[in-house]
Amino acid sequence: MITELARPHYMTAITTTGARPQMPPGSWQLAQGMTGPGGKVLPPDGSMCLSGCVSHGYRAFITYQPASRYWAFQGIETGIFVALAAALIAVTAIVVLRRDA
Repeated sequence: MITELARPHYMTAITTTGARPQMPPGSWQLAQGMTGPGGKVLPPDGSMCLSGCVSHGYRAFITYQPASRYWAFQGIETGIFVALAAALIAVTAIVVLRRDA
């Protein structure tokens, strides 16, 4: 759940555009597709126009998180889980201490 909902938002992803955009090896790809002349993302239809479309304002794009952010993401997730564990311990302590013996 953390992977799908939170992880893509830890740090701003990098978007590369061009006729054939590339991303560094080991990167986590979030999205890819084509944009039209106005910058609007086009729906995927299975066909990709690469060389001729660039001159008409169409561009391919890839959005990704570089592999160099791996440890930063691990630190962020560790902080999230430590905070959740601390909250659960606090709630458990409150419930146990308020209980009559």
